[in-house]
Parts: sequence; structure tokens; C-alpha cells
Amino acid sequence: MKVLFIFLLILLMVIFFGVKRCSHEYIVENKKVYWKTWDEGFGIRKFRAWDADIETFKALPSLKPKGFAKDHNHVFWRAKLIEGAEPDSFRFIDGYFRDKNNIFVWDARGDGMIPLENADPDTYSILNRRWSRDHKYVFFRKESFIPRHIESFEPLIGIWARDDVTHYYGVREVEDEDPATFEIDETNSWFARDNRHLFWKGWLIEEIDVDTFVIDGRDSGHDGNFRYRFRQPNSEEGVSSRKIEIIRLPFEIE
Repeated sequence: MKVLFIFLLILLMVIFFGVKRCSHEYIVENKKVYWKTWDEGFGIRKFRAWDADIETFKALPSLKPKGFAKDHNHVFWRAKLIEGAEPDSFRFIDGYFRDKNNIFVWDARGDGMIPLENADPDTYSILNRRWSRDHKYVFFRKESFIPRHIESFEPLIGIWARDDVTHYYGVREVEDEDPATFEIDETNSWFARDNRHLFWKGWLIEEIDVDTFVIDGRDSGHDGNFRYRFRQPNSEEGVSSRKIEIIRLPFEIE
């Protein structure tokens, strides 16, 4: 029994000190506020919350993920200032962060927050993990656009969407489509077609025989005359706006 008691005591001490050493928290040192972290690779690290007022600074443990805090003028996440955030009205509601003026989303690296441009916090709502909207704009991740008919707007498979007027691939309207016959391929959603055209990632593929075209893979296919390879080179544009390249090779029936 004594051995078991000592073993349990040691185990509890290991758990207690292990949790303590791994804790992330705000601390005040020399009249400065820091976000203190510990991990096995770097040990203890401290990140200063610049411009934080120690007299009014307080952590906001009810907001997740851990690390939100505010003073009388600012809102912080893990010592990083959230530009434009108003501390008295900043909150998490219905799946998103907002204050009285803005909606806030994670930046491209996921280690800070930024205002979502054009978003109206009083009419904003989330449609799914990629799409959201307010009374005027639709948002695909952090990009925004004004659809033809916002009241009927709805996300579809992948990053396709539609309203009562037209279809969209991300923030880009699909051009030259026939909405009445437009269909997204069920097995490879990068492709879509109507009764006259073929589309890849929302771009119209010209000079192709739609009637005989067969999808061979995510980025390839053939008609009665050519084999096709489709590419979308990287660029600074959003994924839905990047131009595509089409490679045509003679098609030979074996």
C-alpha cells in the first residue's frame, strides 16, 4: 500500500508540474505585458504585447482558442494586436468574431486576426466553412464580391456556387454559361458543362468538342480530336481567379 501511495504521489506531481510547465499565459514583468509559452523545442519564450496598458489589461479566458486579451483601447491574441478591434464590443457569436464595426477572421498564416473587408457585422452570417455573406456581399474565405442575386445565393460542391441568375467558381462569375443546362460533374467537380460548353475550374474551354469530350482525370480529358491537359499556375491572385493553361495533343485511337 505504501509503495502504491508513493507511486500515485509521484504521478500526480509529474502531471501537475508537467501541465504547469506546458501552460501558456499572460504575465506582467517590469511593467510590461507578455504572452509566455513553453514547448520542448524552445523552452520558455515570452512575446511582448506592445502598447498594452497594464492597468486595464485582462485576459479573456471565455474566448477560444486560448490567448485573447484586452485593455481599454486594444484587443490582443497571444500578444499580437488585432488591428481595428474595439475592446468593449469584441466577442465570439454564431461561429465568428466581431465587434460593433467589423468581422474578424484569421490571417493567411493562422497566427493573427484581421478585419474582413466589406463585411457588415450586423447582417453577417456563415454559410459553411468556405462561404459567408452579409446583406450585400458574399465572401469566399477572405475575398468578397457582389453576386447577381444575393437572396438566392447558395454554395454548391467544392468552391462552386450559384444564384437564380448564374453560377460562380469562388468569387468569379462563370462566363458564357447556360444556367438552365449547367451541370457540375459528380465524380470530378473541377469540370462542369452545359449544352454548348465545357468548363474547368470555372473557366470556359474553347475550341473543344463538348459532345465527345471524356474526363480522364482531375486535370485531363480528350475529345475526338485531341487529348487535353489543364494547368493552373501559382500566382498572387486568389485560387478562383488564377488563369489556366491548356495543353492540346493529337488524340490517337489505339
